Amino acid sequence: MRLFNTTSKVTGKRSRSLLLCAIALPLLALGCSSDSPTEPTANPAPPPGGGGTTAFTITITANPASVPAGSLTPVALNITVRRADNGAAPANNTTLQLSTSAGNFTTAGTGPQTGAVALINGGAQVSLFAGAVELTAQVRAQLQSSIGTTNVAFTAPIEPDTFFIGSITPLTGSPDGGSRMRINGGGFFEPVRVFIGGQVAVVESVAPDLIVARTPQISLPVGETRSADVSVTVGLNTAESATDVLPGAFTYRRDGGGVQPQIFSLTPSSGPNEGGTTITIRGEGFSSPIQVLFGSGSAAAFNGIEATVLSVSSTQIMVTSPSATGFGQDNQNANVAVLVRNTNSGDATLLGNAFSYGTNVIITSLGPTAVSYVGGTLVTVSGQGFDEPVAVSAGGVGQSPISVTGTEIIFRASAVRVVDCQPVTADGSEASGPVGVTNIETGDGAVGPDFGYVGPPPPFITAVNPNTIAEAGGTAVTLTGGNFMDPVQVTINGALSNVSSVSDSEVVLNTPTIAGATFNTVGCDDNGDGEVGTRNVATSNNLSFSLRNVETGCTTEDVAVAFTVNPADTTCQNDVADIVPGTAPTAGFDFTVNGTTVAFNDQSLGAPTQWLWEFGDPGDNTSTLQNPSFAYGAPGMYTVRLTVTNDTGSSSATRLVEIVPAAPPSAAFDFTINGTTVAFTDQSLGGPTQWLWEFGDVGDSTSNAQNPSFAYGVPGMYTVRLTATNGNGSTSVTRLVDIP
Repeated sequence: MRLFNTTSKVTGKRSRSLLLCAIALPLLALGCSSDSPTEPTANPAPPPGGGGTTAFTITITANPASVPAGSLTPVALNITVRRADNGAAPANNTTLQLSTSAGNFTTAGTGPQTGAVALINGGAQVSLFAGAVELTAQVRAQLQSSIGTTNVAFTAPIEPDTFFIGSITPLTGSPDGGSRMRINGGGFFEPVRVFIGGQVAVVESVAPDLIVARTPQISLPVGETRSADVSVTVGLNTAESATDVLPGAFTYRRDGGGVQPQIFSLTPSSGPNEGGTTITIRGEGFSSPIQVLFGSGSAAAFNGIEATVLSVSSTQIMVTSPSATGFGQDNQNANVAVLVRNTNSGDATLLGNAFSYGTNVIITSLGPTAVSYVGGTLVTVSGQGFDEPVAVSAGGVGQSPISVTGTEIIFRASAVRVVDCQPVTADGSEASGPVGVTNIETGDGAVGPDFGYVGPPPPFITAVNPNTIAEAGGTAVTLTGGNFMDPVQVTINGALSNVSSVSDSEVVLNTPTIAGATFNTVGCDDNGDGEVGTRNVATSNNLSFSLRNVETGCTTEDVAVAFTVNPADTTCQNDVADIVPGTAPTAGFDFTVNGTTVAFNDQSLGAPTQWLWEFGDPGDNTSTLQNPSFAYGAPGMYTVRLTVTNDTGSSSATRLVEIVPAAPPSAAFDFTINGTTVAFTDQSLGGPTQWLWEFGDVGDSTSNAQNPSFAYGVPGMYTVRLTATNGNGSTSVTRLVDIP
């Protein structure tokens, strides 16, 4: 018995304990049998059409020639076949029959003991796993009447207390981690801890002679490599704890060596029961030599019929599907899983329900059955008999599949137009209807459950602030609510507001001139003549608010909002008593704002003969006209003073004039589709003077016309952008145009 200190590095017995990496090499079609030391009484029959008297030399080399009974480390059988007369290799894909008197091909414990391989350049590789009994197994290969044999010894199992690390596979891996490492050796028992390069690895399984762990992630620049020690501690935190180390046994490299294989898709994903379909398997981490099986089970215990591998790259495998029946299996008209195994590393990946035998198309379910009008949602169609390429429609709209297997289609829902807040197809009909699938090459198809599009939620207003505004307009108001979508149009008592900013829950605008406002009055005698007139005062008015999302046409219900409206005219009306001679005038004026230009209107009483206007701008400009106009240089709040004079005296009056910043236009448009030609109609607000249309086609076509038409070259979904400009800036809006 060997004893180890928990910190020692074991180097003894290395030469006799090195084990080969797990190799699971491809068999064309293997039947299942029990692990029996007795050789089958009948040899497999020669393949059909293989008659004749040609003699062959068949050589089988076993590496290693012996393994412990019950070991999970496979024996690699390298088979070479040559014609006895001229040394030539048989034709590619010639079938070679195999059998073993003990152990199992391809899978430990549960794999078959008979089967066949396809010869490529006169060679083939097969993995043999030891049985549980200590004996010598005879492996037999036969082509026509020629036979080759070799013996593999299943030796006494390694004593459980003999702890050592023999070898690891793979020897390289990505610094991103996640590679499955097989650590071969003996005397393994839990609890186990594995360090790779000083980092803790995740242990997936522990057997007496095999530990499977996932490599940890490290930081490694592109183009560099890093060697890492592999350390295993068994009996962690117990009195029997022991540690062994393989110094520098594993190499991290950025080129992806040792990546766990993954299957992304099969194309096509269905085919006839007799096999012979050329299939493309897409994924990553594939490494030749490789084995592909069609059947059922788990990656560790898979029962299947082997496909003929035509070509292999790291991301793609080309195979020919096997027959649905063979070696005791019957996959006729069934959905089967596909197993891919990198035979040098033993890493395998399994894709369930990947291939459908038979051709009937059936749709069994759909999910989800309703998606947003903006598209982009992944939708899964389940059933059988799907065979890429397929045509898919749902909700009256053509869809583009992104993944197709024999039992499942996944498509990313196309976007649809929205008219008056309702999703519609290209012809304007409601975007709803059953899902349909058609196999393009055969014309087979089926119709399934209903599918529909959900329109955008309508906007709503919950609060308006402030609640005091000016009749003349220009008051900054914030609307609070939800489902606002830039650009928006807001009307107050039927007049369009100037919107300055939009978020999902808030709209900021400047109010227009309020039409139809009513005011309470108070008595007044501004000229002091004893004759009482009336003056408008701030009064509560119920004003009608409406907000519309321009792109979707979704509109709020009309909202009645109670505002305190400040009247534009606060002069004393009907104060018309005769002017007393010798009385000084009383200054008063009104004004009208048009952009940055203000027209002033003298309303002074007492027959003034002179007027002095001080406009309150930085240049201290003045005028002596009775009713002048003045252009301010910039937005802002200005204090204007009017001083009026007659022979008796003078008086002054001041008022605040607010110049609101000019706003750019609010871009908006609509369109009409006629075949592949679309007529666009500008609906922008705010007086644009220039237009730029970007039609979203492959050629990036544009137009500066206000209402252009454009003919698209091919059907499809196009994103059209309109940019509207005036002297105050520009805004843009985009809409989707679906050319059927």
